[in-house]
Amino acid sequence: MNGYDIVPPNQNFRGMSYGEWAAEWWKWLLSSKNPDYSKGDPVLFLRGAFDYEQVGEQRRPKRKLHYDRTGDKKIEIVEGTAIFFPVIEAEFNEEHPDPDDRGALITTEAKMRYFARRDIDEGGPMGATIKKGNETPTKIVDDLKDYRAESPLLKLVVSDESPIKDYLEVLAKDGTFDAVADGYWILIRSLPLSDEPYQIHFEAKGRGDYSNSATYDIMVKPKPPSSVEDKSDILITGNSILET
Repeated sequence: MNGYDIVPPNQNFRGMSYGEWAAEWWKWLLSSKNPDYSKGDPVLFLRGAFDYEQVGEQRRPKRKLHYDRTGDKKIEIVEGTAIFFPVIEAEFNEEHPDPDDRGALITTEAKMRYFARRDIDEGGPMGATIKKGNETPTKIVDDLKDYRAESPLLKLVVSDESPIKDYLEVLAKDGTFDAVADGYWILIRSLPLSDEPYQIHFEAKGRGDYSNSATYDIMVKPKPPSSVEDKSDILITGNSILET
């Protein structure tokens, strides 16, 4: 195991379990017209590539999918920012066609969970590594299979401005839907300050044609100084907290 601060899979982080963070990840992915990190966000969500197209009656990836955020496309975060991402995941909601009966929609939570679990159960090899600068990459966790988590039933809001919804394995309609997610997830509490980028790489083979793969360069910068003037040494008098 490397020395990075990974949240154990049986622990909560900021009051939420891995499964609850998985729900937040899906909400983040589809409810925004630009799902990316803004400086000051307490958590950086990472994702793989989405680039499916319709081929006959099925949707297939246009090519081997990989999301590249290295070099000039790196991300800068401030110290203390957590990082959360799926190595592989599956999401099903009430607007998805039943994989075993394409003429019907999934209508129950039990079926959503069954199909999400099956997709993950029938996946293939997976891995996730991290390195700093020119170091040799090391596994982020010893055994990814310890990091499987399933979300609670969530309300998935799909924005009509989402740039991703049309490129998912199953086309996403605008609206709000009951959904569940299953998968293997990693939550890094924070990374130490560094003048060199950290590089996180993850990839996995899912069920059928599905795969997930990405490489990120991440710079960790100091928090900017507070713009609030410190007046703690000013004498408090009368009915006013601050005298000017």
